[in-house]
Amino acid sequence: MEPGAAYVSDLVGCALFDRDREVGVIQDVRFGAGEAPLLIVRSGKSELEIPYAQEFLLRVDLEHKRIEMNLPEALLDVNAPLTDDEKREQRR
Repeated sequence: MEPGAAYVSDLVGCALFDRDREVGVIQDVRFGAGEAPLLIVRSGKSELEIPYAQEFLLRVDLEHKRIEMNLPEALLDVNAPLTDDEKREQRR
């Protein structure tokens, strides 16, 4: 396998980290939305979609169920739940 390559079943259940900050736990992997598969990550009550792209990948430690990435700054903001103000704005 290529560096960073893993079986889907190996990724599910791993903790995903953005550098040293834990983002959540990988629940699923979806294919077909683009070149990179999407990691479906449970973070509290939210579900995040994180591209499993080589350029973001720092380390895959399947033995300890830990994936470390260097995510673009705004990526987690895009996936964040809407604030009350944003919800009101959408209703207009």
